[in-house]
Amino acid sequence: MCKTKIVEAVRAETGLGRQESIDAVAAVFNALVEGLKQDKIFVVRGFGTFRTNVTKARTGRNPKTMVECVIEPRVRVSFKAGDGLRASVNEVRQ
Repeated sequence: MCKTKIVEAVRAETGLGRQESIDAVAAVFNALVEGLKQDKIFVVRGFGTFRTNVTKARTGRNPKTMVECVIEPRVRVSFKAGDGLRASVNEVRQ
């Protein structure tokens, strides 16, 4: 599902206008990003947990030229599904 379909789902569920739905979805995503920046964790009970992880610098190799290079440290975002989300997805698959 893409962002446009999420906006349409919000419109259908809440009866908001198109621009209001776009603003609502954007506000949720902005809150998620800001929460990860500040707290390094964003929890939605029953849905899941977004968490940031810092990877260390490491040495990599270009497979084509075999030249070694340093891969800089960076922040990655991981997601762990909550029990409610897992149960809902498993219901559909059965």
